[in-house]
Order: sequence, then C-alpha cells, then structure tokens
Amino acid sequence: MNRLQRMMDNDMRAVQRELGEDVDWNGKTYEGIPGEVSEGAALRMEGYDPDTSIAITFRRSDFKNGLPASGDRMITDGTSYMVDSKTKLPGKASFICNCVVP
Repeated sequence: MNRLQRMMDNDMRAVQRELGEDVDWNGKTYEGIPGEVSEGAALRMEGYDPDTSIAITFRRSDFKNGLPASGDRMITDGTSYMVDSKTKLPGKASFICNCVVP
C-alpha cells in the first residue's frame, strides 16, 4: 500500500467508527458504511415488483481472502441482500457493494 492509499485507508477507518454497521458475509462480520435504503417498484407484466436496494462501502484492507461477488448474500440490520454489482473506488482503499433484496 502506498502512502496515499494508507492515508485513504486511515480516513475510511475513522468514518467506519462513526457510521459503520455490522455486515455479515461469507460467515464473517465486516464493518460497512451503508447508504440510504432505496425503495421503489418496477413495473412487470404481472404488476409491480418491489425493488429495494442499498449501497454499502467497505475498506478494501478488511477483506484478506477475496471480495464479495455478484450473487453473494450480505445481511445488515436484519435484512438479507444480494450483491448486484461492485465498484472499486479511486485509490483502491475502498469499494462499494450495490445490493438488492432478492
């Protein structure tokens, strides 16, 4: 990790202490920073299909054995989500999992 990545990681750690929540993934608990839960509905042939999503930011250095992948399950605040996509943030110190309720 270079100096800039270390600084970003330390800043992220401070934000986690203030805003972080436990997120269970792959049998372990990680500290994530959840965004606002977005609730909507998608129009389908059969009617409306509820659509609930959330973006959760993690410190990259917390994940020693690989990152979550699309289709993986995460549980936070009593709700089970499925990882829809993952976005690596600049500097590679953190990443965001975009999750949906399956």
